[in-house]
Amino acid sequence: MLSALGGLPPHLEGRARALGTAAPRAGSFVLLWLRQSLRAVDNPAVDVALALGDRLGVPVFAVHALGRRTPWATARSHWFMLEAHRDLQAGLRARGIGAAFHLERPGDPPVLLPLLAEACALVADAVPVPPLDRWLRRLAAGPVPVFGVDCHNVVPMRWEGPVDLRAVDFRERHRLERARRRALPRPEAAVLRPMFRPPGLPFVHLDLQGAELGALVASAAVDPTLGRVHDTPGGRAAALARWADFVGRGGVEAYARLRNEAALPGVSRMSAHLHVGAVSSFELIDAVDAIGGPGAAKFADELLVWRELAWHWCARQDDLHSPAVLPAWARETFAARAADRGGAPNTEAIERGRTGDPLFDLAQQSLLRHGELHNNVRMTWGKAIVGWSADVAEAMERLVRINHRCALDGRDPASYGGLYWCLGLFDRPFTPPRPGLGALRPRPTAEHAARIDLGAYAAAVRRPRRARSPRVAIVGAGPAGLACARVLRDHGISVVIFDEGAGLGGRLWGREIGGERFDLGAQHLRSRDPALGPWFAAWRDQGLLQPWAPRVAGPAAAQEPAPALVPVPDMGALLRHLADGEDLRFGVEVTELAPAPGGWTLWGRAAGEGPPTRLTEADVVLVATPGPRAAALLQPAPALAAAAAARPMVPNFSVALRLTMPVTAPFDLWRGAAGPLAWACRNSSRPGRAPSHGWVLQSTAAWAADHLEAPPEAVADALVAGFAEALQALGHALPPVLEATAHRWRAARPAAELPPLGCLWDAAAGLGAAGDWLIGPRVEAAMRSGAELAARVLGAR
Repeated sequence: MLSALGGLPPHLEGRARALGTAAPRAGSFVLLWLRQSLRAVDNPAVDVALALGDRLGVPVFAVHALGRRTPWATARSHWFMLEAHRDLQAGLRARGIGAAFHLERPGDPPVLLPLLAEACALVADAVPVPPLDRWLRRLAAGPVPVFGVDCHNVVPMRWEGPVDLRAVDFRERHRLERARRRALPRPEAAVLRPMFRPPGLPFVHLDLQGAELGALVASAAVDPTLGRVHDTPGGRAAALARWADFVGRGGVEAYARLRNEAALPGVSRMSAHLHVGAVSSFELIDAVDAIGGPGAAKFADELLVWRELAWHWCARQDDLHSPAVLPAWARETFAARAADRGGAPNTEAIERGRTGDPLFDLAQQSLLRHGELHNNVRMTWGKAIVGWSADVAEAMERLVRINHRCALDGRDPASYGGLYWCLGLFDRPFTPPRPGLGALRPRPTAEHAARIDLGAYAAAVRRPRRARSPRVAIVGAGPAGLACARVLRDHGISVVIFDEGAGLGGRLWGREIGGERFDLGAQHLRSRDPALGPWFAAWRDQGLLQPWAPRVAGPAAAQEPAPALVPVPDMGALLRHLADGEDLRFGVEVTELAPAPGGWTLWGRAAGEGPPTRLTEADVVLVATPGPRAAALLQPAPALAAAAAARPMVPNFSVALRLTMPVTAPFDLWRGAAGPLAWACRNSSRPGRAPSHGWVLQSTAAWAADHLEAPPEAVADALVAGFAEALQALGHALPPVLEATAHRWRAARPAAELPPLGCLWDAAAGLGAAGDWLIGPRVEAAMRSGAELAARVLGAR
């Protein structure tokens, strides 16, 4: 116990909690793990670790890390956290505290356990939300003593005792202790030991000072569909600058009057910085106390009562994602009015802010573009999601997922408190019960919209994310190009898309033959990428994607995993959905990218005829075509062109086969291992397809390379013959052929399995490339690549 080690200074008393029963042991250092308290000063975890190290006669070594497996980790959150870790790293160095930073990449093993073997004890900031609380409890079960330190609340969290469910009770219960704590001085602990770093670190330490953070974010391979927020940079310096601006313009004095005006700058916008602990509530309350007045009193009440109530409440919950944490009256009355809830927007419309409800859509777009939501609007936004949900569990899941993914202050105890308030937490029943809501407090978006200047709020939401929004041109209207455009558009950046074809294409291209639609590229998708999970879930929710469990046969049948997803009514439906609202220029071949002041001039020709003409100018050009075509266009950026050329592609053929009668063999998908035929797919077996006798056949890459210039008729004959042989081997005959039409793919898939690159990007040039050839031959890989390229654009200055 810490008290047995000599106690702590008054301002630290009650902040440190022993999480296990192990006693401090012999070791080389005290290990300090900073997770969500990313500051080197006015940090109780740092000071407790220094006090413990001094008592044990050993130095303190700090580890701060950024994990890719943390739920809802995105390019956005990683940018913000890396900026905070960069300032923390400099701050620890300035105080003379040895430290190392680890950025988790795919395949990295856990890094803390090897260090614990050499440590006397572990000190970490206590954060009562998953998975941070779970990780600490797991370590506390081992032989090393573990201490959790409250670094966020003026009145330290209590893990036992009564649970306050109303702010008025919490305010009164801790009134005296709050006043006593606010008056305590907080002397900075002295660093009495030389700076220390254990030999043989179990990870690569990254020096973030001067590092290219965009490249580091990309290397972590987190969700790229939410990008950097330029108008809220992370780190202690940015936090202090924002606070100084708020105080300097009289924000504290006006807070009580303006805090609910979403269209006005009446709030501090400090919640994201408080969330990561770049600045402490102790510092803010000192400044507020010095100012005084009604505004200061209201600010202090929000910070020290409502925010800390959520932290104290979370510390007493076993499972924050269980409906059981909500008041019984809220769960029961909401469930009783389930039949009243209908006509809700689909999941995608909600998550992209396209429901048709003006206030809700602006609120959601604020989350998407700026990673923040005015607190007063957040309550109305949350109530709308509750009213659109089938039950409490769905409402909780939606609120938590959307907020935690989008908001820079998400994944915080205060987030849970605010979100669950929309479901009755910290509130009282409102009777009589209302349709759809039961006894939950109503908060209609229309009534809230009538109270504010909606035009001014729209202007605030749609403000540029940085000084000037870039002009972006994309070459290629396949899955990679359209996914890239979608991410950029969700962040308020418009693009123009050029494609030399007559319509949308790429791996999902198809055509109508003899009155039947044939998908001549991919036959299905798989939701293997967690980053694209929200997209796929939303598309399934609205019926755009439907599951397909084909009967599989053939020598390579075991290579076909399940389950699969199929766009309805054809594979191109997904492209049409992604392209909705985009500026598309079909039948235009981009032939050259020429440097222009501040960007590029795109030259090309329509229908592949005539001399090239000037198409447009852009600050950023993104090439979403097969690798060889990308290499040719990227010649102005030699390194990108060389990288594209180093990933050669191989061809194949597809054949649309129409038969007079159905194939009687009991399979829908045949997979081969050699010869001309790679696979054959029964058209009518997939969801949403009309009854037919059609099949799509695809060649192996090796056979296609040997017959690349063969006449289409010869290709069709060879693949049909291969299909007939496959059927014969299974005891079935091929029915008479009505028509067999071949299509040649010159660049169908990567020639070899190479390490995935995600995308290609040159920030200085404003050029990039995306495509499945950079990750793997799958539709979802193309989309992932396009989203990663968009994230790089959003991260650039």
